[in-house]
Amino acid sequence: MNIRLGIIFPLFIYLCGASYASTAAVVPAGERILYRINPFGRSEFVDHGLVDYQGQKLRLAVFHTRIIGFDDTEKIYSEPDTGLPVRVERSLKWPFSRERIVEDYDQKNFVMIMRKYKGDKVIEEHKVIQDEPIYSAVLF
Repeated sequence: MNIRLGIIFPLFIYLCGASYASTAAVVPAGERILYRINPFGRSEFVDHGLVDYQGQKLRLAVFHTRIIGFDDTEKIYSEPDTGLPVRVERSLKWPFSRERIVEDYDQKNFVMIMRKYKGDKVIEEHKVIQDEPIYSAVLF
């Protein structure tokens, strides 16, 4: 239960976004950061630079966390100039279940739609609307 709370709270912060007047700093392509989670886990952030995603040139960053009994991979596609997220594809693996979460961002209208899937079926959908761009905590 504590592990789930440790994941749900950062996810809540991540989904709510942060409101800042300036644009997000973009890390250099190829940046790799390793985090140790005491005592039994680790996370890794890798910026893959520009990729072609559905006809757009976007930056791809992958954030992968492993803790005993839990595996979380986030593929974060963002605007190259601002670092604002465009799409996040998240895969969560628990000992007896798997989840897939997709977040689509409309930065012009400050809207994010999060869909949770079991297989190919949408089982939950949430919409976040803000008065300014929606940032990604992972990309900070």
